[in-house]
Amino acid sequence: MRLHHRHLWSTVCSSVVLSLLLSLLLSSGGAASASVAMPSAHPAVPLCGVADMSAITAPEQAPPADAVHVGPGGFAVSYLTVANGEMYALDHGAATVRRFTLDGAPLGSFTAPFQLSARSMAVDSEGNVYLAQLPATLVKFSSGGQILWSRAEVVAQLIDGLFATGTGSSFRVGVVGRGEAGSALFDAAGTAAGRSEITGTSFSAGPDGGVVATDARYVRRYDATGQLLATFGDPRVGPDSSPTGGPFYFFLQGGAVTLPDGTTYVADATRGIEAASSEGFFRGMVPDEALGFLTERSALAVAGDRLYFAAGGLFHANQHISWISLADLAALVDRPKAPHHVLGYGAGLATNATGNYFAAGRAPTVTASFDPWWVRYAPGLRLSYTVRDRAQVLAAVVPAATEVTLPTTASGLAGIPLTLPLARPGYYEIDARLVAADGSVVGATCVTYTVGAPGHRLDFSTLPPGPDFGGPTPARGVALADVLGTGNFRAPVDWAKLLPDPAGPMRFEDYDGPFADAAREAAARGVAFHVQVGTGTPLDKALVHNGTWGARVQELVNHFKGTVHAWEAWNEPNITFGTPEAYVDQVLRPFTQAVRAADSRDLGVIEGRGSGPLALTIFEASAPLLEGAHIVTAGSDFFPPGLPVGQVVETARPEAGFVLRSTVDPAVQFNRLDYVRVIQWSSELVENVDGDEDTTQETSTTTP
Repeated sequence: MRLHHRHLWSTVCSSVVLSLLLSLLLSSGGAASASVAMPSAHPAVPLCGVADMSAITAPEQAPPADAVHVGPGGFAVSYLTVANGEMYALDHGAATVRRFTLDGAPLGSFTAPFQLSARSMAVDSEGNVYLAQLPATLVKFSSGGQILWSRAEVVAQLIDGLFATGTGSSFRVGVVGRGEAGSALFDAAGTAAGRSEITGTSFSAGPDGGVVATDARYVRRYDATGQLLATFGDPRVGPDSSPTGGPFYFFLQGGAVTLPDGTTYVADATRGIEAASSEGFFRGMVPDEALGFLTERSALAVAGDRLYFAAGGLFHANQHISWISLADLAALVDRPKAPHHVLGYGAGLATNATGNYFAAGRAPTVTASFDPWWVRYAPGLRLSYTVRDRAQVLAAVVPAATEVTLPTTASGLAGIPLTLPLARPGYYEIDARLVAADGSVVGATCVTYTVGAPGHRLDFSTLPPGPDFGGPTPARGVALADVLGTGNFRAPVDWAKLLPDPAGPMRFEDYDGPFADAAREAAARGVAFHVQVGTGTPLDKALVHNGTWGARVQELVNHFKGTVHAWEAWNEPNITFGTPEAYVDQVLRPFTQAVRAADSRDLGVIEGRGSGPLALTIFEASAPLLEGAHIVTAGSDFFPPGLPVGQVVETARPEAGFVLRSTVDPAVQFNRLDYVRVIQWSSELVENVDGDEDTTQETSTTTP
């Protein structure tokens, strides 16, 4: 058997969804509670966490044609507001204010001769602009950029926000100081005019002369006198972990506006524009891509029947102002789409177990929690929930609901325990709805949990650390592959991290530690660990089309060849690349050649000893063979390449300069095989990867 000690993967692999896998691995017991069949009025299988089935089952509707209008751009839009029938845009980094008509025609601009503190500004009824000079000076400019006056030390430390309230002689500019309660007020002449409750970092005009303020976490509405009318949100932000079904919060909040009917729209970059009721109950959202992608802190402003917002993507200097009619915005919110499992801002369900997995012998617990702002509305709300096991889910059976009246204190709302069925091994889902006094559902979510069976090895506390939004870290993924029995873990690379400058040198520091940890974990657990190189991103495709794909892959493999022993070319190329011919010619062939060029491909012979380790001999060895190296088939007329054979038991060096002898721990214990796969193999497959011969069909069957 000819061998070489590098494993080349070019197959397509799929990620394993942990909760689904657990539900299949674990048996499920029956439910003790009474249950009823699904009502005949709803012939579809009920969906967990969907309050209104018509929102997803209604006939598909085309989105409003040309709903979003792209306006002026080419600069970073840090803030925008509408005043006196004009648009005002602030480029914070350049300290530049630009003026436009409501249709986007330029009216003028000016640049402040200092560094700005707050990322917002205020504009009065005469078109004068108020900016914050770092750290704590308020400066008034004319619309043409002339400094009219300045007031130093208007706050103790740093100005975090500016807003305008009132008109004419009642006009005030509000100044929010970092760490201070409320805000300081100044009139148009720069005279101190008391303080207000208003606080935040981004502001818009509210109905009836009030102010709508955001601070990345909450939305607050104030009346014309500065009195707080309503609050909604959550203290967490995007980088925090956000388990499905848990309290909903803003990812990258920008500004907000409230319409006369009480509807509030909130910018939330990477998600889109979210709609909330006058109370702050979540109503839906317009996806980010439908809006042209919001900026990192997109301010919102309303003028007539239009909503203005900053778009063009995150953190760059080529953004723009867009607008959409309020009618089209509402239509996009209501358009049937995939459900959002949202009980409410700051409201949701959570377990006290990592991954919502309860090991055998541990009683499951699920708790509902509500942010303190819900106290205002708790008397008119109740929580209704059902718990179904896997058998009931598959049979479309709906158990009788349990209803809980919401507590009316902040401490009571912080933790409401749910009643769960007898903890038998298996998968469970909780469908929770927030119901108003009139019976309407104002929020719905779905939480799943799993109860382990005796003897299962899964214990999250013993796994390497590192759960993340996109999945586990490589070492944790390898450990999960071992515990769950999948035997393999794939880690993708992000070329944006490897090549922050596409024309510059590659940077490996983001992967050196994680890949080394995963390799050690894989060696200790006997799990195959491989790296996926292409994922179909625009940067991946650019490397292919500009001819640098093969060279960059070779750099990558050469850097990690002592750590990573298996490589996969591309993820789902039938979806992310193009035709099979183009994929083989442009991606797979250069990838194969690059991996082999970075690999020594030392060939050798392996022999059995009856039992125990295998004997390996490599003639004309080019380098020492390190402990833990993977041995795979090299490919011949009888064996396809890449079949795992085993791992090197101990490091060995060439004898007399060219012969190397070592021992290999076999990858398979043959006396424990229940099934084998018979592969009809032709060596022409190997030639086809590097040459121009036709592909030979490969088939396989599994037999006991």
